[in-house]
Amino acid sequence: MPRARYIRGKVISWESLLEFLDTLQPWKTLMDASVERLRDLDDTFRRTAAAAAGTCTTNHRFPDNLLAVLEMIAHRHPRPFRWHGQIGPDRWREANSYAGALSGWLAGLPPDQAAASLMLDRETVNRIYSYLGPDRSKLKLAMVRRYLCHLVYHLANTTSLAIIGDDARIPRHEVRYQDYSRAWRWDGVRCEKLQPTDKPVRDLDDVILAAGVAGTNFLDYLRLESSPVCHQRILRHLEVALYRIGSEWTDPQGLPAGGGGGAQLHRLQNDYVESLARWYDDRGAPEQPETLKAYQQVAAILGKPDERKRALLDCLSFRSSSADDLQEAAFTWLKTHGCTPLQALEGC
Repeated sequence: MPRARYIRGKVISWESLLEFLDTLQPWKTLMDASVERLRDLDDTFRRTAAAAAGTCTTNHRFPDNLLAVLEMIAHRHPRPFRWHGQIGPDRWREANSYAGALSGWLAGLPPDQAAASLMLDRETVNRIYSYLGPDRSKLKLAMVRRYLCHLVYHLANTTSLAIIGDDARIPRHEVRYQDYSRAWRWDGVRCEKLQPTDKPVRDLDDVILAAGVAGTNFLDYLRLESSPVCHQRILRHLEVALYRIGSEWTDPQGLPAGGGGGAQLHRLQNDYVESLARWYDDRGAPEQPETLKAYQQVAAILGKPDERKRALLDCLSFRSSSADDLQEAAFTWLKTHGCTPLQALEGC
């Protein structure tokens, strides 16, 4: 039975985060607005405000991530949290199921063996194999290798394996990530070492471009702006690409079965945004059954409204332009200081 190897993510202390946020104008604007309402802002308020500002409605854990912040607000007890862009070990495993499936397919391993060797989700690996199909043409091999390079580049260089909080209070399993670097390669080529302009990548691009329109459409898809791994829809983005690679990109509009969750997520987001607004304005419960469920959940957690709670809710990115600006302003800093997998492999 294969044994997993692990890397350690990074804990960013509350002090480091708040020291950085204090240099940003959007944060100062948020705090100034809160001071006008509350006069004194204690450390608990500032920590909870940071958690609220870093919470994103497109996160794969929505609405659980939002409800966790509401718990902090209600109980005046900030807990460790992940800012927009940061992911935990479970999401890391999910994303690497795709890299592992591609690597296993390229190595000619049966799907169950590929899943077992890397301790990946068998259902995901089997589904990816079914998209790619059994035939291994020169073009399809080139596309699979090129997409593995593309995926690994983002996993290894731009993914933030970090959590914000007090190191001593964070359980080990929250920063213990499986080392998937064995899956980040094909025929001895280590994808994490490659830049998009390196010769092995350019050689694959040449093979793909020789296919004409199908190859051009494939490379155009790679150039689309990619969401961070924390994003709700990024795994669907991967599945669409792999499904189309299976047909050598001859159907550039083809979609795998399922994936109708976009409208459902949008509806869910609206329900919680509306519910928080109703609680904030003391307007009472809505009549629509779907929104009512969200409202009851929000009201049960937050309890009776007061100015402190309202001020903290105004630090949510979807309730304040300053908080929205802050989330994006902090994103790059937190990604840089948040320990990418490559940093962890080198002993972060």
